[in-house]
Amino acid sequence: MDDGFTTILTFEGGTEVLVEVGTNNYISLPRWYVLGEDGTAVIRDWQLNGEIIRKTGITEEKVVPVKTAAGLTKTMAPRREDTIVKEELPHVSGDIADFHRNVAAVIRDGAEPEIKLFQVMRVMKLMEAIFQSAETNQVIDYRQYES
Repeated sequence: MDDGFTTILTFEGGTEVLVEVGTNNYISLPRWYVLGEDGTAVIRDWQLNGEIIRKTGITEEKVVPVKTAAGLTKTMAPRREDTIVKEELPHVSGDIADFHRNVAAVIRDGAEPEIKLFQVMRVMKLMEAIFQSAETNQVIDYRQYES
């Protein structure tokens, strides 16, 4: 796998996702960063420190401008504190070793795999489509890989 890539995935219904992965950064980037119309969620590190920030419904009629190299702007100004609410991320427990225990149980005892082969294949096909897009510099319709 490459040390880094950027791709844009467009889902049925029009939702777009920008996925950017890099392993050679000189600064710590957030592990996950999700932007939505009404808020943002960030997971800063592998210990799952982060938060969800949502708008409160209070409009920002009096945005305080910020100074940029080009002068004052309201476009780049952050939201005022009274227009957002910060929430803790929900805690999700898990252990990466559970995956390996399941693989061993599948091989040894015939247990049901938690990650199904068709799920692995979907990811592999998506990766192939991303590589093809990079090689041809064209948008690839993932549906051609489904079969």
